[in-house]
Amino acid sequence: MEGVSDMNERAHTGSNGAVLRVSLVYMMTGFVMFLTFGLLGLVMRLDHARWLTLSPDWFYRIMTIHGAGMVTAMLLAAMGALTATLSRSMSFSTMWLWVAFMTYFSSAFFVLLPVLVGGFISRWGSASPMSTTFVGTALLP
Repeated sequence: MEGVSDMNERAHTGSNGAVLRVSLVYMMTGFVMFLTFGLLGLVMRLDHARWLTLSPDWFYRIMTIHGAGMVTAMLLAAMGALTATLSRSMSFSTMWLWVAFMTYFSSAFFVLLPVLVGGFISRWGSASPMSTTFVGTALLP
């Protein structure tokens, strides 16, 4: 029972405060990224509503960035939440948490580079831009 007592005391005394601060940075960065990439989703919907005009090439580039960014944002926030939760029973090195954060966050550049500069488009399963023309109950491209 001494291990449980130590764990409870550690959780209540704030000895894991530095880890919790790093975890909060992970979660807040994930949340800000989620909002940012959510705006790209809004741009795609505005294109569908014909309030904006995007070429199919740029529509798919935005879709690729939006999809990859949303996954990245949620994983980053989840890593922060998991670290904060596990810090009650495990010890983490804040230095390695910062190294992991900077590695993960800066690697987003290598996802954006081929899309924005190289024109990579994943096509997301060859989905066409969503149509707004109905024929019966089906949408036409």
